[in-house]
Amino acid sequence: MLSNLDSDNLYAALGLERDASESAVREQIGGLYREALANAEHRDLRMRQYYEQLLEVLPRGYNILLDTSKRAQHDAYLDAGYEGSFEQYLEQQGQKTDYGLREREGLLEVRSSPLAAPTPVAAPPPDPQLPSANVEKTTSGLAPQPLLVSVGLGILAFVVARGVLHVPLATAAGIALLVVVALAVIFYLRQRS
Repeated sequence: MLSNLDSDNLYAALGLERDASESAVREQIGGLYREALANAEHRDLRMRQYYEQLLEVLPRGYNILLDTSKRAQHDAYLDAGYEGSFEQYLEQQGQKTDYGLREREGLLEVRSSPLAAPTPVAAPPPDPQLPSANVEKTTSGLAPQPLLVSVGLGILAFVVARGVLHVPLATAAGIALLVVVALAVIFYLRQRS
């Protein structure tokens, strides 16, 4: 587990040697990415937050350490021993900061935090030109499925007969079957009329 993810030193943050080759950087970042994805739903909240933070650092490391000019600027920042952030160093040097360490860029798709609340989406206003927009709703909800209701009430009758009334098993099963058949017939007759 990496300990210094908040550092602007990407080598330290990603557990890499400064002279690491491009293939070593790719391998390390790929391994960390797979580990972070596999543990993104970790049951320990601290570990989950660590892996979420890792998923934010990896794209920056990929973006900067695998681009030779950006990596050279990052190495110059480390050599200068600058106290501020990498972005501040680049601004002081008069260089562009469009790939700053605080941005989510590069690498693979960064997943949103599972702890974040979903963004509510407003329903579009009804279109007056559509014929269905002016029709009033006449249903009062979903109609229950007759067979499911019959079976459910039959099971309830069986449980009550066995558990509450202490009726023998065969008798309780007969009561349950009778309830299911009676309700199925009632629902059938109501639908026909």
